[in-house]
Amino acid sequence: EEDIEANGYAVAMNRSRPWFKAWSQDGKQPDPIYLAPAEALIKKWEGLRLNAYPDPATGGAPWTIGYGMTIVNGAPVRKGDTISQALANELLRSEIHRYAAELHKLIPASANWGGNQQAALIAWAWNVGLSGAVADSTLRKRINAGESAQVVIPQELPRWNKANGKVMEGLANRRAAEVALFTGK
Repeated sequence: EEDIEANGYAVAMNRSRPWFKAWSQDGKQPDPIYLAPAEALIKKWEGLRLNAYPDPATGGAPWTIGYGMTIVNGAPVRKGDTISQALANELLRSEIHRYAAELHKLIPASANWGGNQQAALIAWAWNVGLSGAVADSTLRKRINAGESAQVVIPQELPRWNKANGKVMEGLANRRAAEVALFTGK
């Protein structure tokens, strides 16, 4: 839009413009190495719900939809909201990219890990939350202090198995799957 305003429609719509390469099939970048394994793990543990459902721990807010989304198009999910599977998939992929970028800021070393290692951490963050849980975690502090992720992740992830202070079998199994993906087992 800025290009159209500055240069006029005919110039802005020319195929030689930078936007065209990014938009066209030839200009598309391959999916990042973390995308497919993160998407598979999140889909497995979150499941797909096309109608809003209450948080299992509270029985109410935050309401969730799709593959565990609590916010859609900038607005909190509300009771009665619905979503299509196509939109749920699109939102999941978009959020995985956002989570990866945020994790790379919070734990800079993670940007250099393999796809499965990044995916395991993205899936964990998806479940526990970036801003509070991941940002304040001992896991983050230990890795950023220089400890080996290969040691820290198997020790720290299993600790995240509680909801409202109670050990949940589903969370314990989810953490085991994340550790297995991270370690390649």
